[in-house]
Amino acid sequence: MFTKKNLLNNLPLLLIIFLAFLLRFIWIDKVPNAVGGDELTYVVNARAMFLTGTDISGTWNPLTGFIFKYPAYTLPQAELPYFLLAPVVGLLDFSLFSTRITYVFISVASVFLIYLITKALFNKNAGLAASFIAAINPWSIYMARTAYETTPAIFFYLLG
Repeated sequence: MFTKKNLLNNLPLLLIIFLAFLLRFIWIDKVPNAVGGDELTYVVNARAMFLTGTDISGTWNPLTGFIFKYPAYTLPQAELPYFLLAPVVGLLDFSLFSTRITYVFISVASVFLIYLITKALFNKNAGLAASFIAAINPWSIYMARTAYETTPAIFFYLLG
């Protein structure tokens, strides 16, 4: 399955995926230097959900998330970040690294999906070009470093 010829044929894609990961991972605990707004709500509620099974107010739990009953103290938010962040934020220390590492992997997976979609629509070279542009896109890099719902929304849209 993994032959030398197969590896050499996929080397450009592997380098692009590595570049995407490096650009999103380097200094992840320093840039941006804070968590704020809705991002903080997602992280704190994900930790509370992991530790207690409910949100910080005790009114929301994972089962009510599926019927779109939002916590009484907040405006409507996406439920998916709670589920994506809970295992990582719950198991690791509460830090900027642990709040963002999930989104780094999801963003890198989006770069790969962009390659697959473009390759299917056009050809391999177009797929490599599109994935390279996605890998170095500053907005994609920045959004991968936050805990907002944009990164998983793009990933699941591309996956669909």
